[in-house]
Amino acid sequence: MVANQDYLDEICRVDIRRADGIGRDPERVGRFLRSLARNTATCASVATMARDAGGPDRSLTDETARSYLTALERLMVVEQQPPWAPHLRARSRLRNSRKRHFVDPSLAVAALGAGPEHLLRDLPGSASSSSRWSFGTCACMPRRWAPGSEAARRRRSPSSLPAVTGISAPTE
Repeated sequence: MVANQDYLDEICRVDIRRADGIGRDPERVGRFLRSLARNTATCASVATMARDAGGPDRSLTDETARSYLTALERLMVVEQQPPWAPHLRARSRLRNSRKRHFVDPSLAVAALGAGPEHLLRDLPGSASSSSRWSFGTCACMPRRWAPGSEAARRRRSPSSLPAVTGISAPTE
């Protein structure tokens, strides 16, 4: 986990500047990464993440947040999942907002500073899993698994926890 936190620090200090040649405040980029981690796999707007990342002094402008997001996509740290559409005659609502994901789920964990104990407490069904951010959102729902694949069948299984995080699932 320390290696991932160091990697994120390097992104905030050096890499994001190289992505588009614009100097950025590493502390604000770090707050944006934490906001992005909290909102992983949600339809949160860029404006919402900008307000969240702004800190006590003021919020980031939407334009700044978009430029951070674009630079992180160029660095291949973050990817956007396009909205989905159900079958033509389905009564399901169409999604028109993109979801954002860290390319490596462990980066979201590192951005939040969450350790194995926090992740285990945050599993669905645990006594303290009332937080907005959830382990399943961050680590158990990868974006590009083909339906019917072995990975798709295992993605929600608690037995897949060690493969994702290197920690063991609680036994009942």
